[in-house]
Amino acid sequence: MGLSVFGLIFVTWWSLQTPGKSAKQESELITKADDYYLQMRRQDNEMAIALYEQAVAMRPESGQGQAGLANALVQQVIRWPNPADMPDIPHQNLQHAIELGRTQTDKAKRKLNRALALAEQAVSLSPNSARAHKALGFVYSAQQKFDLAIQSYQRAVELDPDAWDALINIGDVKQITHNNAQALQYFEAAFADMTRVYQSQSTRIHPWYADLGAAIGNKYYANEQTHQAETWYRHVLSFAPFNDKATAGLATILKESGDQQSAQRLCDEFEQRVGKQPCAL
Repeated sequence: MGLSVFGLIFVTWWSLQTPGKSAKQESELITKADDYYLQMRRQDNEMAIALYEQAVAMRPESGQGQAGLANALVQQVIRWPNPADMPDIPHQNLQHAIELGRTQTDKAKRKLNRALALAEQAVSLSPNSARAHKALGFVYSAQQKFDLAIQSYQRAVELDPDAWDALINIGDVKQITHNNAQALQYFEAAFADMTRVYQSQSTRIHPWYADLGAAIGNKYYANEQTHQAETWYRHVLSFAPFNDKATAGLATILKESGDQQSAQRLCDEFEQRVGKQPCAL
């Protein structure tokens, strides 16, 4: 009887340790963590970190958890350097973080060094993983090693042509280094990729999709290409009718073209439906 019980316990333990099962469990953890990570909210990022750490503990030889954890640590530096009990700070993107010196504090440098070690380990463990190379590029970007960042991002795109997040990050680096024309090309390429894979990645893409389209419109407007800007704003509003950035951009163009009435109507409807005024007409 004792042997039977022992045998049952051993079989149960062995079934939980089999590589196939742990790989499946890791994949489920990573998917959940990625969904939290891409919401770009502090609480979600912290939940992502906790799940990535579990994934690393479960399968340290994989590299997938290390890559995700590296990304989330960089986001802490960029977006949430302030204490958790304080309100979120404005200007939460890499360019603003660099300009405001957030990436150069001692605390930030220590965190980025940890992220670098994790990302390098991810690439070493999974050299053919677009995810790992993208994470390494993100750390390099935050450390202002822009040439290395571009190399890592481009390797990610070579490995996965639908790596829209790497394309966005290349655009960010091009913009930070004042190559705005190339930045716009990469943002548009990223938007096209997001459109193509939206149905299969809607949870991941949704938080970025409309705002990226509106940002592309803003860049065309800044280049005084108002027709292209209007086209992008209207496209965004066709699937996100109350996106504040696209609404404000289109209202500005309508006002400047002499159609003050349509501009005001657009902004007023937004305020009535959403409860805030997106325009400064």
